[in-house]
Amino acid sequence: CVWILLHKILEQSVWILGNLAGESAPSRDAVIGAGVIRPISTYYYLHIPVTPLDDYLPIYHIMLCGVS
Repeated sequence: CVWILLHKILEQSVWILGNLAGESAPSRDAVIGAGVIRPISTYYYLHIPVTPLDDYLPIYHIMLCGVS
């Protein structure tokens, strides 16, 4: 199904962006500056049940705050 493939691609993209954002403050700023946070968040809010979102919270934390 196309939607399953789209979800898998988006899931991998989130992990990649999280890894990039976690590399350094400039990398994090570049990910945020690219404007990808809102579309990804909107997709997950509308299409993913609440429980799996818990798996993505650490990635969002890294993307928004950097490695702590």
